[in-house]
Amino acid sequence: DSGRISIVTALPLRQPSLGGTPTEWRLNDRRDTLRLWCLDAKADSARIILSDEGIQDTLKLRYRPKASANRSGRGGKTTHAKEPLTKALFSGTSAFHDDLRIAFTNPIATVSDSARAEVMKMKDSTLRYCTITMDSTGLTARLQTDLTSGEQYRIRLKDSLFTDIYGNTNDSLEVKLTPKDYGLLTLHIDNTTDSPLIVEVLDKRDTIVQQQRLESSGTLRFSHLAAGDYRLRAVIDIDGNGTWTTGDYRLQRQPEPTVLFGKTLQLREKWEMDERWTVEIPDYSPKPVRKISRL
Repeated sequence: DSGRISIVTALPLRQPSLGGTPTEWRLNDRRDTLRLWCLDAKADSARIILSDEGIQDTLKLRYRPKASANRSGRGGKTTHAKEPLTKALFSGTSAFHDDLRIAFTNPIATVSDSARAEVMKMKDSTLRYCTITMDSTGLTARLQTDLTSGEQYRIRLKDSLFTDIYGNTNDSLEVKLTPKDYGLLTLHIDNTTDSPLIVEVLDKRDTIVQQQRLESSGTLRFSHLAAGDYRLRAVIDIDGNGTWTTGDYRLQRQPEPTVLFGKTLQLREKWEMDERWTVEIPDYSPKPVRKISRL
């Protein structure tokens, strides 16, 4: 969009630095996507100098709006519809165990000293207020409140509590939600490797839902899992850096091996599932060819 840029890399970035057009930028948790906001929101071009270990590149970008997203003003000038400050409000089925979150389109520069949210339990109209805190990226606000599973709530926020880097403020917000129950997975792991494990819970899209580190053999508990189908993957963390390490052709280093659990787990609300898993280093050696003799 106008003033906003995303740069996706094939491998995780290590210590990126940016120059060129003045921007605000954030790096995602997987360190493979840079999100940038031009400080001049009306800029239609940008020159980005990206530096990292083994990378030195200059990107020249020009914004070309879609015809359906623009209107022509007087004199043939293009005008853009005003973007909302918030891009997503907490889900109507948020987790009862976690803080509620509000996501923003642009980084938040300032938060009002009076910023708090009104939380009403619909059953008996009990009203309380909760504090609001921003995360380090400035893109997510947390509403710190305790919710009860199965109860219906109404959450309200006043307008002008948040101001982004362009001076935009939020409109008043209201949402009704009913927190739902979750499942629990207990995993007993026999680690036969000589390395720590990074055990990941994957959803049906192979997105990492939760992960935990295990130094040797032991038991892991993955709580607050939504109902659905899950797979398990273990990364054998040979170098002990806490993440999956890719291969390097120049160093003739193989990527760290990963192992999948032998079946898909079907978890339901309020279920407690107990599984046992023996993790071994996979054998990548070629299998012998079976010869068939003719009679």
